[in-house]
Amino acid sequence: MPTASLGKLPNDILLVLAEFLSDASINALAQTSRRNYDALDHALYIQNARKGNCSALQWAAYYGMLGTARKALAAGANPNTMRQRNFMPHPYGLRDDIYQSTPLKQVPYTRPLVSTVRMGRVDFASTLIEAGALVDVGREEWAAHIPLISAFDTDSLVMTELLMASGQIDINSHQWLDRGYNLLSFAILHAGIEIVRYLLARMDTPDASSRYLPFPLITAVRELRADLIPTLLASTKIDPNRADEHGRGPLWWAVQKKNKPIIQLLLNSGVVDTNAMDDIGQTAISLAAENGYESLVYVLLATPNVNPVLAGNENMKPIVHALRNGHTSVIKALMTSNRIRADVGTLFWFACKYQNHQMLKELMEFERAEWSATDAQGNTWLHSAVTHGLTDIVKTLISQQHIDINAQRLDGATPLICALQNKRRAITKVLLQANADVNIATNNGRSPLFYAAKSSSETLSIELLKRGSHVGAVTNTGATALHQACEYGMSKVVQLLLKHGADPLHRDGMGDTPLHMACACRWEQIVRILLGVIPRSDRVLSTARTPLHDACRSGHTGIARRLLEHGADPLARLPNGPTPLEYACTGHPLIAKMLLDKGADPLQRSSTGHSLLWRACVNQSPKVAALLLQYGADPNAVETGGTTPFMVACRTGSLSLVRTLLNHGGDVTAVQANGSTAMHELCRRAHGSGLYPVLELMVKKGADINARTQQGLTPLHESCHRGKEIVSALIKAGADAQAEYVDATTSRRKTPIHIVSGNPEIGLDLLALLNSKSRIPVADLETPGWTPLHEAASATHVDAVDWLMEHGMNPMAVDENGRTALHQVFDRSDANWDESCACECISALVESDEVDINHRDNEGKTALGLAGDAPKSLRTLMIKLGAEE
Repeated sequence: MPTASLGKLPNDILLVLAEFLSDASINALAQTSRRNYDALDHALYIQNARKGNCSALQWAAYYGMLGTARKALAAGANPNTMRQRNFMPHPYGLRDDIYQSTPLKQVPYTRPLVSTVRMGRVDFASTLIEAGALVDVGREEWAAHIPLISAFDTDSLVMTELLMASGQIDINSHQWLDRGYNLLSFAILHAGIEIVRYLLARMDTPDASSRYLPFPLITAVRELRADLIPTLLASTKIDPNRADEHGRGPLWWAVQKKNKPIIQLLLNSGVVDTNAMDDIGQTAISLAAENGYESLVYVLLATPNVNPVLAGNENMKPIVHALRNGHTSVIKALMTSNRIRADVGTLFWFACKYQNHQMLKELMEFERAEWSATDAQGNTWLHSAVTHGLTDIVKTLISQQHIDINAQRLDGATPLICALQNKRRAITKVLLQANADVNIATNNGRSPLFYAAKSSSETLSIELLKRGSHVGAVTNTGATALHQACEYGMSKVVQLLLKHGADPLHRDGMGDTPLHMACACRWEQIVRILLGVIPRSDRVLSTARTPLHDACRSGHTGIARRLLEHGADPLARLPNGPTPLEYACTGHPLIAKMLLDKGADPLQRSSTGHSLLWRACVNQSPKVAALLLQYGADPNAVETGGTTPFMVACRTGSLSLVRTLLNHGGDVTAVQANGSTAMHELCRRAHGSGLYPVLELMVKKGADINARTQQGLTPLHESCHRGKEIVSALIKAGADAQAEYVDATTSRRKTPIHIVSGNPEIGLDLLALLNSKSRIPVADLETPGWTPLHEAASATHVDAVDWLMEHGMNPMAVDENGRTALHQVFDRSDANWDESCACECISALVESDEVDINHRDNEGKTALGLAGDAPKSLRTLMIKLGAEE
């Protein structure tokens, strides 16, 4: 039908047809006559509101067409509509195609109210608010989509007042901070002084940080808002010394931004802490010195309250920060200040440390009278130069007659010792050529030769010895240079020291000779050298703790063989008991074999009263165990505590170790005084996924898989805390999944399912496994007085409670006190509540229609009646669910 003919239809029919026409068709029809326009204009807006995502309202808001907006709102347009980005699914399934043609493609991805606020259209904003536009939008919105923050961005106080007058915004609500927004800090970003004052006057606690912005004053400093800082400083609601998460306050940030006017504002306020330190101990002046901000350093030095010598972490003063980064001009500024008494010795030390050659040159040129100055540790300039390897400066210093080349630090170290400590070989030679004293030792008695012996420098050791170094000098602990060389494996130095008369049998304060040190540290070549000068069968090889003890303990087979060949006593016993063989039994079978061949006793008791076979089993050494068994050790000997070596082997879960002892007569039926068997030991302590072969082997040898202790515990009960692997292995081997025992503490009868239900660290797969192998389904498992559900609720094991309820366990079953599982959530002897788990347990238990939340126990108490010490959240939840006391 032609458009002209459609235009002659009655209005009511036109409106019906409009329901089935596109926007373009309706618009074309409306243009045919004034009557049609009047009839269809409203229909076009209705169509847009229903099918066009209210794009007419969005367009009108963006371009300021208030009349169009009112028509759209009158036609039912949603004042909170919003264009969605292409990658964001629209809740109504609309695509972004409607926005691709002019003029809609310019419409922003914001709500109409935000568009009008950004354009400063107060009347338009008022109309939208009256129509139901949201002023306080949801938690998920970005800051750019929040009308109030948009008003701040445009610095519109009138718009801010309008939005506040809507009654939708509570600027003192904690929800703003929860969403990451501190309104005052956002205002500081773009708004003027009027809005800042407006917020300060109305916010109760404006001085807070948020996820997106720090405290207001720090925000103002970081954004260089010098116009706002006086107002913030004058407010009693703003703490001028609040720091960010790294401890950096307003003055720190002003220095970081290099803004001298703001620094001056803060300093002149008289309320800002000028010496506040951040988390790494850095003050504002330290930061300026570190970065070389010379002009800012002068500004800070001019302020009396600034402490220019305050040390931070690692004693780092501002001048040290400047030294470390090579800012010579800042160093001069600090040194020339009449407020700083320069510690020249410390300056020289740090100048050496940071290799600041220009500073070193100036110090040596202008501070010649201070060349012997020391720092807090007693380091002279020569110590500092030596320690940091500055050879040229060392040469310059020692060329001066007034420099003491043998000066000692507080710890007694001379420059020569410092050179040896820091392995400065070239400097060591320079000092020796300058006749440094080779026998002055530190306060703990360590001489230059002692340090040279550690550094593997045969040349330096020779030079020290040539210059008269005492080869037998001892430290405060009785050690000699030979001890040191043997400890660090310096074989050439050892030979040199022995050649010059060092005593290889000298004992230090612990009774150790150099040979002990070499054996303990596994230096076989040095052991060979020392044995070449120690008489065969010397008493050092057979009394007290012998070198053989150390060799066996360190597990070096070659050293042990050399010692035995040299006459070491394999039976030597320490005052507290251990023999070389006891140390070898910790896992060194070759050494143990040598000792046994030399006559060591395989049946001796260790220093703890156990057999050597027991010790080998504890250390999981099948080879040592087999060796001892060959020499007559008993796998069933009763040890201290009632266990046997075979039981200990089972405890480790090692198949090879268990098989070894079984092959030599290990008794799988042996029982301890408390009724525990080897199978109990395996299940009680063993770990790992390879336990089934061990169980299978023991069952084949006659072990009882369901043996009980005096308390009634079976191996399966013992294993329930160990994990699924061992439980699976036991069930596979025939363990009774329904076996009961009596809990010694509560006298309640429990099954493995009870144990697993009460342990939140065990997964539900183990619970399902036990249930599948039980003779009685878990739904029927109500042992008199106590069910697995009671156990799970008592432990607030949420997953177990859910699982047991899903599998039909009765939540109204009562224990011997008449209490249900819900009672057990509150019947606690400790105050360690996991509120979240407890709440979930309560919710899971009361979901069932069978549950009487007000069931009373034998004493007439409900579950809520037991909640006296429970957290408030739990009591509140119970009351909400209808509980009564």
